[in-house]
Amino acid sequence: MINLKKYFLLIVCSILTTVIITGILNHIFTNHQNQISSDTVLNNYEFVKDFVKYEPENNNPVDEELVSQIIYINPQNIKASDSNPGTEELPLITLTKATEIAKQNYQNNLGTKVIIYPGIYRESVNFFIEDKKQNAPIIFEAKEPGKVIISGSDIWKNWTQEPNSKIYTHNWPYKWKVGENPWAKDIEVKPIVRRKEIVFVNGKLLKQKLSFNKLKEGNFYISEEAEKIYIYPESGTDMENSTIEVGTRNTLFYSKGISNVVIRGITFQHATSNFFRDSAVLISSGDNILVENSQFLWNNWQGLYLYDCQNAIVRKVTANYNGERGIAGYKLRNALYEDVESSYNNWRGNWGGFYGWDAGQKFFFLRNVTFRRYKAVGNMASGLWLDSDNINVWIDRSQICNNFQTGLYIETSYNILVTNSKICRNRADPNDAFHHPGIIGSNASHVTLENNLICGNERSQIKVYVNKKRQITDGYTEEKYFLNNDNWVLKNNKIISENASQLLIYLQPSWQAFTGSWISKNNTWYNPDTPNSFQIRDNREKAKSLQEWQSIVGLDKESVFAKPQGKLDCM
Repeated sequence: MINLKKYFLLIVCSILTTVIITGILNHIFTNHQNQISSDTVLNNYEFVKDFVKYEPENNNPVDEELVSQIIYINPQNIKASDSNPGTEELPLITLTKATEIAKQNYQNNLGTKVIIYPGIYRESVNFFIEDKKQNAPIIFEAKEPGKVIISGSDIWKNWTQEPNSKIYTHNWPYKWKVGENPWAKDIEVKPIVRRKEIVFVNGKLLKQKLSFNKLKEGNFYISEEAEKIYIYPESGTDMENSTIEVGTRNTLFYSKGISNVVIRGITFQHATSNFFRDSAVLISSGDNILVENSQFLWNNWQGLYLYDCQNAIVRKVTANYNGERGIAGYKLRNALYEDVESSYNNWRGNWGGFYGWDAGQKFFFLRNVTFRRYKAVGNMASGLWLDSDNINVWIDRSQICNNFQTGLYIETSYNILVTNSKICRNRADPNDAFHHPGIIGSNASHVTLENNLICGNERSQIKVYVNKKRQITDGYTEEKYFLNNDNWVLKNNKIISENASQLLIYLQPSWQAFTGSWISKNNTWYNPDTPNSFQIRDNREKAKSLQEWQSIVGLDKESVFAKPQGKLDCM
């Protein structure tokens, strides 16, 4: 007779064994599948072992021979009128009318060149055509480069002095309020950073205050409730005979869906471009873009922003003294930034202690982009920040110096080449321990630093940080891939600290995460105060000498620790 109790236990054990084995197999299979999926995405991705030094095929990506009509704008001509045909003898008077004609021509696939005579144009240009890219060019060109200004401000007169006070008032008709913080769950951005009002007295920016009681010389305050603006001018200012410019226009040149755009020889200033992604000049969703010999100055947020464009050249451009950043780019393919300066930006961010997260000259999702003779000096934020999914970027003969928090930040990007450049005396934010202001790499793969001068940066000249194996989303296909700090090459660089508080290199959290795939050779390392300037997080109790560094990480066998000959130009 069958023992039912034993039989029942046998069946239960059999079932449990099957479940356990199946679970183990499924676990192994799932992990294997996940590993295959991750590795496949990474290995099949369009990465290359050799760096792509992108050079445009043509000096000008726009065929200007396709211009069908030339339009002249000359308000100084007594015959100027928007009823005119726009010839040089009978010119138009406004950009607005020229824009209307150019847009109509573009829709008919006719190219237009707008030649602008010297003057200050207090208006804006706006092109928006949905999904209709044509071969016809649209060109806005100064008759005399540097003498055409498109301004976001208007001159305000008839200010009233408050009784027994040095403060002047004027009616304020706007209800702009505080811009929304798109990262409210992640970071606090103070209200002063999210304001858009700007005021200039005799060309000098006044500092905004958010309370009447905090006004002092050189400040202004706006009460939307009282519908008034208050100015406390600097001592000695003759308000009756001063030029007071108040920002009223948000974006000065905006094109979306337009290809073959040229901006040449024009200055854009005083745009009230708002917090987050807004810009004085925004060119979006276009192919074949040329911006040259132009300036972007004293705008409230960004100067020049290219968004989702390909075949773009930005050449001989100055983008200085903007409230957050001078230049930025998002989803750019085949682009050249040449002889571009973006300096002394992020004054508005500085008013509210906003230095990271989005501040600085920041780029996402680049493919084949070259920065040649790029200059970023004195920004109160990053000099150049490659943030996420940038592939094949070459930075050559550039100067990134005296910026705040970070000089060059290479984050979750691949195939980055930095050559013949100077990264020097970038300054640390005492409230942010993570950033080391020279060159910082975070989950960046296949990075080469060759023949550079990296010197005098606070905390460290080079910091490389691994945040495990970060998953990245391709900005175009939305496929997932993974990046680590691997395959770095440091070759023929001069890496110099100025004192004992400045490390030469800092690997965090541990050297094993980096050096298996690294090459470092023929570098000159030097710190005048101490030879112990090589920091490894696993050995953080004491920085190492070059000899100890060579022994631990197995790198720099052909490098030296020695004072470079000749005078070092470290700013």
